[in-house]
Amino acid sequence: MRSITFDSEIRVFMKKYPSGVVVNLGEGLETQRFRLADLQTTWYTIDLPESIRAREQFISPGDRWKHITCSALDYAWMDQIPTDRPVCITAQGLFMYFQESEVRDLLKTLAERHPILTIIFDVIPNWVAQKTLSSDGWKKTRDYVTPVMPWGINRKEIPSFIEKTMGRDFDVTDIAYPRYPLAIRSFLFWVWFNVPVLKQWAPTIVKVER
Repeated sequence: MRSITFDSEIRVFMKKYPSGVVVNLGEGLETQRFRLADLQTTWYTIDLPESIRAREQFISPGDRWKHITCSALDYAWMDQIPTDRPVCITAQGLFMYFQESEVRDLLKTLAERHPILTIIFDVIPNWVAQKTLSSDGWKKTRDYVTPVMPWGINRKEIPSFIEKTMGRDFDVTDIAYPRYPLAIRSFLFWVWFNVPVLKQWAPTIVKVER
């Protein structure tokens, strides 16, 4: 469901800015470029060396699909992204693995470099981050412990976080997750994500644009 939402938001961006480019941070084996193959734009994949090697066993770069071997936190990759075109940057399942200071610095730097900028990313609530940081970790099953995710933010805190980090000239949209196909479990997720008293402690998807 997350990928569907990101795909949809990229289409919105490209409809508004046909000359724009798309930058995917920490893309891994994501196949978004194939699902959105009709969009005539340049795609940039930014990822660690081992991730790029794994990706290129299945997905080759090309004239419009650039692979840049670099950590998202090593800003050298930014020099290869045009600043004279609208830029859409996506980060699926990534920012929660960073420290808050790293997220702030990355967003601030991007805001300073790109006049026309959209950033789409997902976040986890504070309680999930704290759970993963506990001494025993977060054991989702008997044999699986969730990786440490240092950065979490509650939904009501997102607008002020963006304003303090990127400035007041950015619009912030809490996209949330779409409703799952009808089922008891999907209904419970919908309640968690949408009922005001509960949704502040639910994960969500954020779009920041200028």
